[in-house]
Amino acid sequence: MIVCAYGKNYKLELDKVINLLIELENIDFKGFMDIFERLNKSDKVDENLIGYYLLKLEEGNLLRLEKNDDESGEIYISFANMTYEGHEFIRNMNNSTVKAKIFKKLKDSSGEISLDVLKNLASKFALEFFTQ
Repeated sequence: MIVCAYGKNYKLELDKVINLLIELENIDFKGFMDIFERLNKSDKVDENLIGYYLLKLEEGNLLRLEKNDDESGEIYISFANMTYEGHEFIRNMNNSTVKAKIFKKLKDSSGEISLDVLKNLASKFALEFFTQ
């Protein structure tokens, strides 16, 4: 379970978000799990930041969470499952050509691309790749 404090101002770093989704899809799902230890190894991000990313990915309909709030303003998060849209996004991102184009766009834009635009670009680049 991850603890995430409300009210923090975090930036959604999409390269780390992509890595987070890939890690989540590769985990053997057997109910709720503590994902912090596994994800912290790959991107060296703190628990609150991972919690923030998870909340935003749920808002973007890429995954589902189990959440419990407490009176101190903290939220306890457990990963439930990946949505169909989340699996599709990861399928597109697992193509090395698509992933390279996405990371080039992220670099060229200084990372200032919204999650919705990122999902659309991944679909667009995958479609281009498979229809050439």
